Amino acid sequence: MAFITQSTGYWLLAIYGTLMIVITYFFARWKKYKSIQGFLVAERNVNWWLGATSIAASWIWAPALFISVQMAYQKGLPGIFWFTFPNIIALFIYIWLAPKIRERLPYGYTLPQYIKYRLQSERVHRIYLFPYFF
Repeated sequence: MAFITQSTGYWLLAIYGTLMIVITYFFARWKKYKSIQGFLVAERNVNWWLGATSIAASWIWAPALFISVQMAYQKGLPGIFWFTFPNIIALFIYIWLAPKIRERLPYGYTLPQYIKYRLQSERVHRIYLFPYFF
């Protein structure tokens, strides 16, 4: 027995998507961002603790929390450890690597953009863009 019908689910997704686009448009106009830089990275005027908490929140999103609980349930403490440990290592690598990348590409946004700048290759840039579209 389904909680909602399939067509109702599609309508809810369409309404939610439309609502998110309208809210984003409203806040982009309300703040009066004058450039893409202002909209995407808040004019690069964010203090370190707000940026750090934003990165942590985007890193620890819902599926990561669900998978960590699932691993703990299925495999016990080793499951949660081997799920959490690599993520912590990745965050430490990011802490070390992010300032170096920002120093080399101060107005960059994405990894493919950095790869294009670093390797000077449009072909490799397109290869890196492919997974970003999905």
